[in-house]
Amino acid sequence: MHSSKLRDTDFVLTRDNTRASFTELLGDFQITRRVGVICPEPLDALGAATLLMTCVTAFYDGYRAAAEPFFAYPDFYTLQSRAPVADYGMFDIWPMHKNVLVEAEALTDAITDRAIDTLILPEDWAGVGDLHPVQQAALQRTLRCAFLYARSGSVDGAGSEDTADITIRCQREPIESWANRAINSISDHEPTQWAQPVAEQCLEQSFRQLAVDDVLSRL
Repeated sequence: MHSSKLRDTDFVLTRDNTRASFTELLGDFQITRRVGVICPEPLDALGAATLLMTCVTAFYDGYRAAAEPFFAYPDFYTLQSRAPVADYGMFDIWPMHKNVLVEAEALTDAITDRAIDTLILPEDWAGVGDLHPVQQAALQRTLRCAFLYARSGSVDGAGSEDTADITIRCQREPIESWANRAINSISDHEPTQWAQPVAEQCLEQSFRQLAVDDVLSRL
């Protein structure tokens, strides 16, 4: 919960080129929200680092609003398709068991079993088959919002209609240091670009918000 030092003022959110608030982007974000990031490769979630930390900060804002001492971690998960599993503990996905190794065929069940209501999935994600009616009903019941991200940190819609409509900008630190901790948790890794540098001390990522029905068609 070291990231509870961040505040909403540390992030600049825009939707359709207009400044947006946490509430406009995430809705009424209660401390019971459950966020999941689909990661075909262990380090892919870094492409959604700013959105993930926006959600983490919104979670701690809920506790801060109560003006009472707290010790809590959000019920957030990375759903990773390939070992070794990257450690996103510096992004307050903790304990480590919340970084889940799951086969693609079991992904939908992993989402519904954890009652994930905010899903972050890669722009090129394609499901492995038709959803079972029970899975579809569970997703329709629990999902509240979803976003596309890119491993590079920039959804550009190349070859598709998935152009970005959301950008999130913040200072490079401490996000970059936390990302390096996740990278170093994988012993055999390649250099990865996960954000766009927009100024000497700033970075930016872009996303696209999805309707729930669109998510169902992708899973």
